[in-house]
Amino acid sequence: MSHLRTHVFGDGDEAMAAMTGASLELSLRGPTTGDWKLTEVRLGGAMLTLGETGASMAALGGTDPGLHSFVFPLRAAGRWTVNRITLGPRRIFSFGPGAEFAETIDDPTSWVMFQADPDLFGQAHGGVAGITVPDETMTRLHSRVAEAMRTLIRCHEPGLPPPLQDELRESLLEALNLCLPCNRFEPPAAYGAYATRLRECLRSHPEVALTVRDMCTHLSLSERSLRRLFRASFRMGPARYLRIRRLHRSRQALRSRKNPPESVTSVCMAFGFFDQGRFAREYQALFGELPSQTLRNARGQNW
Repeated sequence: MSHLRTHVFGDGDEAMAAMTGASLELSLRGPTTGDWKLTEVRLGGAMLTLGETGASMAALGGTDPGLHSFVFPLRAAGRWTVNRITLGPRRIFSFGPGAEFAETIDDPTSWVMFQADPDLFGQAHGGVAGITVPDETMTRLHSRVAEAMRTLIRCHEPGLPPPLQDELRESLLEALNLCLPCNRFEPPAAYGAYATRLRECLRSHPEVALTVRDMCTHLSLSERSLRRLFRASFRMGPARYLRIRRLHRSRQALRSRKNPPESVTSVCMAFGFFDQGRFAREYQALFGELPSQTLRNARGQNW
């Protein structure tokens, strides 16, 4: 099953019916001037949706009772109101699980929705809230969405590998959590014991395919608690830590004298890096040289 699905509709009712995570009853407030589009990406238990409305509209709806949803415009939009809360240039809508709402959008609009388990966020509420965020934070949020979409488009695999799902989901979660008024990364209870078990988990899973979900299961922690533990331990999230771990493993493989690799490409694929350009940039930033240089140096030493 593909990780990226794009649908184009000529009719707004069809677009609303196809949307995952929310149910809406649509009323057009003006003529349709463009297509209605939905692009949905599943990232583990989270969903990233990019949409375009083809007309001025009004709607009554409700969100999935098991998900917390965040919605914001992808670019400057006309007047957009939800439950009498008006969206501004630095404001996002936060929908609690099962929130009921009435909304109006004056002009065709491009928008983003991110949905995930409520436990992953530091703020839990019911209903709808409008959150105003600093310009820098909003810019970071837009940048994370754009980066996620570029990565997804470049990844030609039919199913998105779980480690990459973790990385993209965590990147978006971190950007969204910075938007929330209650943004805390305190270590969970019994921090010392969990830190010890975390080290044991990493040592007992030398394979690079270890995922965030694997660690949650091994440590009996929710994903939010695991992220707090990693923040307290390493000042980064678990998916980022696992990616750096795979970069180190790839460097060891490139420098191996006992089992020298055939090429940088073979190492990329073996360690779950499906975007070779991004791999090369991150590798160089971490180790000060391109992976091809590491391989050449290792081959020179083997002669």
